[in-house]
Formats: sequence, structure tokens, C-alpha cells
Amino acid sequence: MTRSRSTHPLAVTVTVAAFGVMLSMPADAVDCACDVFSGAGPGAALRAERTDGGPGNAGEFEHAGTSGHTHAVDARVHSPDGMAIHAHNLATEGWAIGVEGDSLSETGVGVYGWHAGAGAGFGVYGSTGAGSGVGAYGGATATSGQSYGMKGETASSQGRAIGAFANAAIGQTYGLYAQTRSSAGRAVYGMALSGAGTVYGVYGQTNSINGRAVYGDATASTGTTYGVYGRAASSAGYAVYASGNLTATGVKAATVATSAGPTEMYAVESAEVWFEDIGGGRLKGGRARVDLDPHFLETVTVDDENPLRVFVQLRGDARGVYVVEGQEGFDVIELSGGRSDAPFSYRVMAKRRGYEDVRMRPADVVVDDFMTDVPYAGPLSR
Repeated sequence: MTRSRSTHPLAVTVTVAAFGVMLSMPADAVDCACDVFSGAGPGAALRAERTDGGPGNAGEFEHAGTSGHTHAVDARVHSPDGMAIHAHNLATEGWAIGVEGDSLSETGVGVYGWHAGAGAGFGVYGSTGAGSGVGAYGGATATSGQSYGMKGETASSQGRAIGAFANAAIGQTYGLYAQTRSSAGRAVYGMALSGAGTVYGVYGQTNSINGRAVYGDATASTGTTYGVYGRAASSAGYAVYASGNLTATGVKAATVATSAGPTEMYAVESAEVWFEDIGGGRLKGGRARVDLDPHFLETVTVDDENPLRVFVQLRGDARGVYVVEGQEGFDVIELSGGRSDAPFSYRVMAKRRGYEDVRMRPADVVVDDFMTDVPYAGPLSR
């Protein structure tokens, strides 16, 4: 059924064209050229089909207005399970497209979806039932420029520009999976533009007892690769910051510049958790008192069960020395009543506060190649 809803006497002009029937309306009309209704039952209000198998369109709608909020097609449905527009590509192979939208404007939108309700609706929703299918796909085909295959924005103070959820309870699933083929590409790039506040370029969270909030895997077997790479431009910043324990199955090193190029310098490992301080002093009449930095003492435990460990190296002529430790420092005393004024160096160690009883505790981690490359050799034979 076709009818005019405009008061203009020529609201509908019917023309038999090469592609069938064309309906048009004058520019001063305020409604639509074609208004099609369907009853309450299932089915489509309008269906267009081309049966000759040739190229072209089964139906074509065009609005010639060059301004205003216009629609070439305005589709509505009242059913809570209905679809205002349903496109079905029946081809069983090839790059078949159910809905395609394109825009010639430099700032245009090929397909635009808007959810006006108050609930948790979707402006655009994509779904696939195929085992290797894609629910929603965005592709930027330009070979230059800052283009986006898919871009999301949110104006909410608690919004997510893109929300990705893997709902399967088993299997190796991905909330968000990204790839890049460029030799200088970034599969995932996050940027927090705010100049203040605790913001995150990339934020990861897991609720699993064996989970990994952020996981980086460099699979290349050669080259200088990075599982996770962090960079801080601020001299007071942290390229990588761990709130909690930090462990590594390989070495922990600082890379410094030398005449031979970048060179690794390695951290000293210990069976227990120690903090240490290094300094120097001078005997005066065979004795010297060293008071430790009060800020250092705030980080360690010094008591009868966790005494201060002091190592002294004389740097001048003396009969030798011994040390009497205290809780806030130590005394260096020359042997045999000597009264020299020799200088000395010292190194002090104390247990980190809160970690006094930690010693080589078992690590509940995944055994990786760094452990198996140097396997446990067993106890030494006697």
C-alpha cells in the first residue's frame, strides 16, 4: 500500500524508469514520497527484490536536500524484538555484506548508530555465530594519514569509549584482540590526554586467582624484543612501577652507556630481604661513633632478633678495629687500646621492616624457559 501523507497536491509523482518505479516529491513538501505500512503480524512492510541477476540495486532511495537533518530512509518498528532495517545477504561465499554505508564527506560517517533510550542499549550492535566470524569489523583502507579502523568516544565521566567483553567462562578468550603488520606499528595504543589526575593510558584488571591484568609476550626468537616496554619522560617518573612484589626469572639489570655501547650492570640478589647503607668515618684517638640516617632507620628493623650487620674496612694504619652495634648506629673501636686517627669505610645491612622472616620462600609462578635452561643440579656430593 502506497499513500501520500503530505498536503501538497503533487506530493507523489510516479515515474516508470529503467529500474522499475520511481516515487518523487517536490522540494516544498514536508513529508515523505513513499509511506509503507504493515499490519501487526510478522513480515516486512516493504521488500525490494531484483530477480534478473544483473548488477545494480533492487531498491534505491535518495533525498536531494543539501542541508538540514534529512533521511533518505526513515525506518521504524514498534515490536520489542523487531528490527527497523533488516538486511540479509544470501550469498554463501565471498565478501558478502549485509549492510554497507559510505560517505563522500571528508568528515562524514558511513554508518551511524544512535541509542536514545535510558537503558543499556547499543547504537550499533554486531553479532556472529560462526566459529571464526567477526561481530563488528572496522577497516581503514587509506595508506597514509591518521585513520581509524574503529574509533569510540564517550562524554560520560564514567564511560568507556570502547567496551570489549569476552563472556566465555573457559578457553583462551580475549576481551580485546589487536594486531598490526607495520614494522613501526602498535597493536594497542593508549593515550591519556589529561594533564592532571591519576589517569591511565592503558589499564588492565583481572579477578582470577591466576589472572594477569596485563600480559606482554614477545615471541620472536632473535632480536632485542620487549614483552612489556615502558618509558617515562620525567626525570622523577617511573617507566615501570609495581605496587606489590616484583619478580623475574631472568636477571635484573641497569643498562648504562659505556665506550663499548649500552652495557648491563646487574643487581645483587640475596636469600633474605635486606636494606643497606654505605659510608665512611675516621677514628679519633682510637674511637669513632657512627649514627645512621634516621630515614634509613624508619625502613628497617633493628632489635635483638634482627641485629644490625656492620662491615668495616680500615683505610689507614691502625692495630685493627671491632664494632659495637646499637639500634641507631654503631661504635668503631681500635684493638689493644690503640689511639690512631685512621680513616675507614663501612657497609651496614638491616632487615627490611615487615619482611624480617622472609627467606627464599617458594614462588608460585609458571615454570618458564629461563628456569629450564639452567636446571637444578641437585645437592653437592660430599
